Amino acid sequence: MNLINAQFSIKFSDSINVRRRANDIEDALAEHYGNLQILPIPDNFAAEAPRVILTSKNGHSSVAISLISVDLNVNFDGNFVNAFDKTREYVTNRAQMLVDLLSKLGVKGYCYCGVIYNFTIDAKEPPVEYMGKLLGGFGKVDGGDIYDALWRKTVTRGDLFINEQVGIDKHFDGVDVPIPELVDFANNRAVDERIVTTLDINNRFRYLQSGNTNSLEEFSLSIDSVYSLMDEMYSKWSKEE
Repeated sequence: MNLINAQFSIKFSDSINVRRRANDIEDALAEHYGNLQILPIPDNFAAEAPRVILTSKNGHSSVAISLISVDLNVNFDGNFVNAFDKTREYVTNRAQMLVDLLSKLGVKGYCYCGVIYNFTIDAKEPPVEYMGKLLGGFGKVDGGDIYDALWRKTVTRGDLFINEQVGIDKHFDGVDVPIPELVDFANNRAVDERIVTTLDINNRFRYLQSGNTNSLEEFSLSIDSVYSLMDEMYSKWSKEE
């Protein structure tokens, strides 16, 4: 298994004027992130749309800040692709830094937060067949062979949503098109097929049930509970491989 990337996201109801606080944001994140990019989006446009984006000095992560959310995106390479504990430490530290920033910007509490991981599973045979075995078998569908597959489920545990998705990622020789349907299969062969699993764990279920927000002081408990379950689910897939 190889870890591809991760995303941390936190949503809040205390709308912040991101553009007016741009200098404060840039100064607070200056240790790890470079110059802030302001996006020319009207204030009355969708509140969840990013207003500013910062990229880390080493290029491994980026931060997008909207009026009601902060999103951290991290790409893994080197020793991190096989070291879940290292990725947990990195994401948790950066997430706490962003929560501290929200406190400085006057945000009192948050609605929910969560972490998403994407990782590949090494197939010991054609990926779609191996994926079928991992999930208990596909069998024949309409008398034909399965070319592609996508499986997903959502369950709740305590205050948390657990979203799992498994699919096939195909790359074609010499092809770089945004719409897979336009690939010329007669002249371009698939050179890489991978099983990609997505784990999305968040405490949105608690917010949907009660409508109550969490104080920023509670954040460390929330991220620990999310990561405790993420570790468990990731270990489950490691054993399945």
